[in-house]
Amino acid sequence: MADMPGVIPDAPNLLLLDDTDALIRGVLAWGPTSLVVVDTLSATTPGANENAGEDMGKVLNHCQRLHKATEAAWGQGNGAMVVLIHHSGKDASRGARGWSGLKAAADVEIEVTRNGDFRRACLTKLKDGEDGAVWDFKLVSVPLGFDEDEDLLSSCVIEHTEAPPMRGKKMPTGLKLTVYMAAQELMAPGDVKMVTEVLDRAILQMPHEEGKRDIRRQHANRALQRLITEGYLFLPTPDTVSLISAAAVSPDVFEGTGS
Repeated sequence: MADMPGVIPDAPNLLLLDDTDALIRGVLAWGPTSLVVVDTLSATTPGANENAGEDMGKVLNHCQRLHKATEAAWGQGNGAMVVLIHHSGKDASRGARGWSGLKAAADVEIEVTRNGDFRRACLTKLKDGEDGAVWDFKLVSVPLGFDEDEDLLSSCVIEHTEAPPMRGKKMPTGLKLTVYMAAQELMAPGDVKMVTEVLDRAILQMPHEEGKRDIRRQHANRALQRLITEGYLFLPTPDTVSLISAAAVSPDVFEGTGS
């Protein structure tokens, strides 16, 4: 445990200069540090309007203050990168929720998505380099010991995995991404699901204005058909969908699908 990263068990309000300076003192007291992870942005900005540039701009300025303080303490080029853990909104295809200037202000953005036990980190912005890199991984539980009640304590480590059959393709965008992510949430590569299940999941992520005709299913179905045409999704049968082609799917996964 002595080699574990330092943890400040507090949630400072990054809207406040006094809290930011207290955080800076805590980081500097730990010693030379290359990375400061703020988990999460929401937890450290109580009462902030996530959609307002005034509030979010202040938070980003305070993060920059932290970086500059570590550079001043440990030398130019040795300052800590500040990583903000943030979440997407209801429409995952639109990226991080809140103020659009967040991505513009960031030097780097890495989007983490989940498909059952499989996860993917995608480099969606790199200010001084090429974006688009991906890393596929699982989280594996490991035991740490027992507490005073003899209950097992555990954490998790990263296990790198082979990339799913998206290698060589760019991630789809817009509504196609919403449908593709819905498919990934429902199944792992090799699984087969009913088309209706994927459409139902995608519809939950699509906005709908109350009082207007609901045509989300038609839009989702068109996006799904385009994903099939472009080779992102496959139809093992007319009513089922898979993340990989039928030729790569074991025949026993079709049991119960009516095929």
